[in-house]
Amino acid sequence: MAPKVSLTRVTQQEIGEAVRTLVDAFTGDPLMEYLFPEHRERPEDLSRFFRVNLEYAVMVGEIYAAPCMAGISVWAFPKDVGRPVLSRQEDPRLRLEHIYDEGTYRRISNLSRYFDRLHREMLAGSYFYLMFLGVISTQQGKGTGSQLIRPLLERADLKKAPCLLDTMNERDLAFYRKHGFEVILEHMVCKDGPLTWTMLRKPQE
Repeated sequence: MAPKVSLTRVTQQEIGEAVRTLVDAFTGDPLMEYLFPEHRERPEDLSRFFRVNLEYAVMVGEIYAAPCMAGISVWAFPKDVGRPVLSRQEDPRLRLEHIYDEGTYRRISNLSRYFDRLHREMLAGSYFYLMFLGVISTQQGKGTGSQLIRPLLERADLKKAPCLLDTMNERDLAFYRKHGFEVILEHMVCKDGPLTWTMLRKPQE
């Protein structure tokens, strides 16, 4: 077992550092290859994509970092009445329409609407949603990912709340199963998109 690490809560001022970690971690991810097919432009596209999403997560969710920003976990808490509710004008993700070309923005917005609808239909009450989990390439396989998600899983158990995630990377399935997640749906988000696994973790004693 990897030694326990001390996680820190990422603030608005630290988003830039967290973005660099996620860009490194997700450059070859099937979802990002689908959203941003131009290889040369992908690092910059990813940087802008993660910055907007982390700005959103700081406002309504929680972001945690391993020491030296070796890894980042990004959580949202849908249907939690104690969380802020943003108006459309307040939502940083509104900027995506002006950041990307029409085709890229259409892919992003189609996926976002699809998952929002899917999740609403799957879970009636509040739940923990793992938006992103990324570890820099030089630290992968050393236990950092486990250290990043374990505290939130334990908190979910105390609240008797389920945890949900979506992954397009098949090699991640074994990792998440180790932490109590099970595949509840294997699906194609769209005909030209990557195969997706939606995974649920029920509250554990």
